[in-house]
Amino acid sequence: MIHEHYPKSIIFFFLLSHIFHPQAALAESSDFSEQHTIRYQVLSGSSCQVNHSVILTNKFSQIYPTEYVFTTDQDHLSEIKAVSNGQTTTSSPTSSQPLRLQIPINHSIPGIGQTNSIEISYHINSCLVTKGQTKELDIPLPDTSLNPRLDIELPLGLGGLIYSSLTPKQDQVTPYLRHLQYDRFPDNQKRLLLTFGESQLFDFDLTYYLSNPSTQAVHQSIPLPPDTNSQTIIFKQI
Repeated sequence: MIHEHYPKSIIFFFLLSHIFHPQAALAESSDFSEQHTIRYQVLSGSSCQVNHSVILTNKFSQIYPTEYVFTTDQDHLSEIKAVSNGQTTTSSPTSSQPLRLQIPINHSIPGIGQTNSIEISYHINSCLVTKGQTKELDIPLPDTSLNPRLDIELPLGLGGLIYSSLTPKQDQVTPYLRHLQYDRFPDNQKRLLLTFGESQLFDFDLTYYLSNPSTQAVHQSIPLPPDTNSQTIIFKQI
């Protein structure tokens, strides 16, 4: 059994004794290697289709996984399905409760290097947040120990990529879609934030509090927000 709380793992497995009497046991996650590919497909409106591809590889000859438990803190999910070795597991739609999906792994074979594949898919009813004239996509990041890769597919109608909290490995644009790929995730960063749009207008006031302890008039400099590659500042009044 493997328990993943996106992305930590605890593994329950069968240990084959020398007299071939299997007994339940608890293993460390280091007894298996995991490789994860996560694909986010942003659909029309603000919904997303998410697919997780998981490959488990045995590191020892006498163990094999029997169950994988997948949990995520994403809410308002539907069309939840997992497939492992030809067997399908489904779950009811979620509201504000985290998803916990127990996936049996049948016909698992013991032996070093033996692999098991698990496909998990679900629909997020609302994955985009509208802020002014922009759209934000907030994605929880996998643990680097899972050898993850994150693929994101977006319609060009969202506008240009204004901001990404991580630098994508690939950023490809086709006539209809933008494809982003990430495969490097810092240990201290738990989420990926993406912002899309053409421009965003902010209207705000800045107030500076200055004091002059002397009895004479003095000149004092104050910092003003500068123009950058991603913003232009227009001062209406100083």
